[in-house]
Formats: sequence, structure tokens, C-alpha cells
Amino acid sequence: MLNVAIALAAGIAVGLPLTLLLSPVEGILPGVAIFALAYFLLARRAMKRLEAVFKLAEKELLANRVDRAIQMIESGRALARWQFMVDSQIDAQLGMIHYIRDDAKKAQPFLERAFSRLWITSAMLGAIYYKKKDVDAMRKTFDKTVAVGKKQGLAWSVYAWCEWKLGNTERAIEILGRGRKAVGESDERLSSNLLALQNDKKMKMKSYGEQWYQFRLEKMPIEKQQVRFARN
Repeated sequence: MLNVAIALAAGIAVGLPLTLLLSPVEGILPGVAIFALAYFLLARRAMKRLEAVFKLAEKELLANRVDRAIQMIESGRALARWQFMVDSQIDAQLGMIHYIRDDAKKAQPFLERAFSRLWITSAMLGAIYYKKKDVDAMRKTFDKTVAVGKKQGLAWSVYAWCEWKLGNTERAIEILGRGRKAVGESDERLSSNLLALQNDKKMKMKSYGEQWYQFRLEKMPIEKQQVRFARN
């Protein structure tokens, strides 16, 4: 990427003369330091530009101009030649948009390429595999989801819900048990669902609100849809 090349050139420009004039040690260390500093500053500048694109796109989404928002996000790919991981972050945003629009077919390739440190996009991909009954892919994906979002009760709960719906109650209990250890007592909803399954009762996810319904695994109640529409 261009930012690496520029930072490397800056490091060489400082380190090489010092190496020739003084010694390799006295030249290499300053060169490495300049490279690291230059790359940090260049990378931060590129990410700030990408964040600005995302903020503008968010305004378009709030105004229900979804196609315009998608075009705007795609325009951010111009930064990919400068900085690593730009494409994967753009894919994450586009994958979420298509998924929330109930277009899993369009969402899937974006989510598969999405930035791996975002547990929400990973969970959405896991939900796609669940709907396709591709259990192996679902489990591999959700294992990554809870590894990244290990402190997020909803990450564990979505995984467990999918297993429970597939008839794998014991596996769902095991997942929620691990989740409670990772999250602690901060998520009462997770603990409540764990207790429910242990007592042969149903999982109830509606207490997570819109965070849960964004995964499109259950339909949002009409009254909630009306409130959401009123707020827009």
C-alpha cells in the first residue's frame, strides 16, 4: 500500500545517511522510528477520511436514501490503495446494509470479506448460514463471533438461539454457560435464557430490543415497528 511505501521511503531517507556516516546501529534505529511514526500518521489520516465517508453515508441512511449511501461508501474504496483494511471495513458496512434490508444474497459476499474484528457482521454471516441450514459453516462463523465479541452477551445469545432452534438444546446451554463466564453477571438476559433452557423453557430474545431484531431471526413486533417509524 502507498502509505507503507511512503513511510518506508521516509525511514530510508533518515536511516541510510546515518548508517553511512556513523554506523548501522545508529542509522537503523532512527530509520525504524521514522518509518513507524510516518506510517502511524499516514494510516490515521486515511482512517479519518474513511470515517468521514461513513458519517456522510450514515446521514443518507437516516434520510432513507439507501442507494445514495451505498454509492458513497463504495467511493471510499479509493483509499484502499493507500491503506490496509479499507476494503474489509467497507465490505462490513455494505454487508450490514444489505442484510438489514433483508437481502442476504447480496449481503453474504460482503460479510464474508468483512473486517474480522467486528462481531456484529460475523454474527450476521452466522445467521445467514443458519437460515441455509449449513451448520458447519454456522458454527465456524459463530465461534469467531464469540471470540471477537466475548464480552458481548448478545453475541453468545444469538449463537445459542440458532443452536436451540436447530434442536440442539444441550449445545445451546453449553454456549450460554461459556457466555456467562465470559460476560459475568452483567447480562441478566443471557442468564435468564440459560435458566430457561435448563428448565425446558423457550429462549426469549425480545428484551435485547432492536439489537436483536437487526439479525432478522425474528420479526419485530408491529408496535415496535410503529414506534421506530414514528421516530423517523
